[in-house]
Amino acid sequence: MKPTRIIFWMGFIVLAFSIVAVIHLISIGCGLRAMECVLQDIYLFHFLYTLLSCQLLLLLSRQRKYGQLLGFIYLGILVLRFFFFVLAFKDIIFNENEVLQVSPVHFLIPVFLGLFCEVYLLLRLLKKIEVKK
Repeated sequence: MKPTRIIFWMGFIVLAFSIVAVIHLISIGCGLRAMECVLQDIYLFHFLYTLLSCQLLLLLSRQRKYGQLLGFIYLGILVLRFFFFVLAFKDIIFNENEVLQVSPVHFLIPVFLGLFCEVYLLLRLLKKIEVKK
């Protein structure tokens, strides 16, 4: 994969997360003030994890022996995502006494945005590997 492709995908992820996060945070009233809304931390976590996982998929797609295993590698990345998310945000997830500023449904938007970016990249990489055969 060319370095320009890596830069393109990283730019795509940055742009997608930036636009969706700003629109989402403003629409629910959190605004862009730091440390006021827990969603900002959740967006940051999913943004960084998506960047790292996409870079890993791009690098592994270059190697012939990992090309056919990208789908299984992605499943491992997905399990690790949820494991690290629960570790990082266990106070928010399991604390029933704390009143959250937003509905728990709002936590799914950054998750699905990250999953969309990763799956779209994975599909493109697997199609490219299939064409090379």
